Amino acid sequence: ALATAAEKPQNVERAVPNVIVRGGTRTNVPANIYDLSEYRSMSRSDDEMRQALHDGAMRSVEGAVFAHPDADESKNKTRIEKLLAQDRKGEFAAHLLATGSPVYQRAFGKLLSGKMLTQEEQRAVATVGSSQLADGGYAIPYQLDPTIILTSDGQVNPLRQIARVETLTGAGNTWKGVTSAGITVSRAAEEAAITATSPTLAQPEVTAQSVKGEIDFSIESDQDWPRLQSEMARLLQDAKDAEEVESFTNGVGTTVNPEGIVAGLASTSDVGTTGDGFDLEDLDRLVNALPDRFEPRARFMGHRAVFTKIESLQRALGGGDVYRAMSAGAPPSLLGYSRHNNSAMESDYTTSGNDILLFGDFSNFLIVDKAGMAIELDPHVRDGNGKWTGQRALLAHWRNSSLILVDNAFRILKVGVVTS
Repeated sequence: ALATAAEKPQNVERAVPNVIVRGGTRTNVPANIYDLSEYRSMSRSDDEMRQALHDGAMRSVEGAVFAHPDADESKNKTRIEKLLAQDRKGEFAAHLLATGSPVYQRAFGKLLSGKMLTQEEQRAVATVGSSQLADGGYAIPYQLDPTIILTSDGQVNPLRQIARVETLTGAGNTWKGVTSAGITVSRAAEEAAITATSPTLAQPEVTAQSVKGEIDFSIESDQDWPRLQSEMARLLQDAKDAEEVESFTNGVGTTVNPEGIVAGLASTSDVGTTGDGFDLEDLDRLVNALPDRFEPRARFMGHRAVFTKIESLQRALGGGDVYRAMSAGAPPSLLGYSRHNNSAMESDYTTSGNDILLFGDFSNFLIVDKAGMAIELDPHVRDGNGKWTGQRALLAHWRNSSLILVDNAFRILKVGVVTS
């Protein structure tokens, strides 16, 4: 009789909601902030539920611990807070709560180890399972997810530190924007007629495309989950960096490939070395070719070998202030502008046609990420003979892309005479 009566919601007495009033807005957050089913039952409207999910996610982030050794806790919490502010429907907040749950993290560790899950852990996995992810698999706990947290040091792949980065947190994987070359204005006497100008608007779109990678690890290593978390976070970030520096620099911009900052530039951005080889005068030519409006935020990017050559040319002339290495905490500079090493750029400064040094305002280069990385587990990696190697494999997939928003914001030094 009790079981039959309990099937009707009106017969069930619920716990008193944990009511939070923040900024004059009433939100209902359950005592267990990771119980997603309670948010709906405690909210009187979609707006209340979205605010409750946001508040619950913020409480989760406040106590989050990031396993990656290079993760900056303060910066990551600030970044996640900004992403939550963009989350209009509460989808990203729900993702954080689902993947940040201690039960889900425990279940995720067991999945990697091939261990049995409790019923509670099975329910947590079902909440964030393949039905929640376009590519299938299991979502990585957000404290380990390199699409959400910041861990790259930017020494090999500086583009994420200097470009414009947009993160998609809701449904869909296409970013849509508006750009314009601006309008023309003029001074006029009071009540005098003016000539109106209509700006030409462009509407760039970037679709985040899937990237896949595999990480193998020994069966022994997964017996220590805390240590495996740290190692897995490091490997995932290294894999992303290695792929992104090449794609975001030299991507051809067709089909699933991003448009690279070097490969995608229009020929009108080329500046030649005038055919007499690479020398310090070419630096002045490159800087002076950039339109004035982009100069205040301009910076250099090139391969380490090119910067080393510039340093040697400076020494040959008896020193000077052209090239400055990092010192006393100040960033390295070139002609007073910040400079950044990019391992995917051309290192050969002697061959005609090579693009060797980029100068411009990198806020006009866009990187788009889709928040959330998924993993599928292969519990038995086998060699070419079909024998088990004693390893497991993580098949990771995430989505991103890139696009040059304004070609005119960049100039690139090309070895040889430029005729275009």
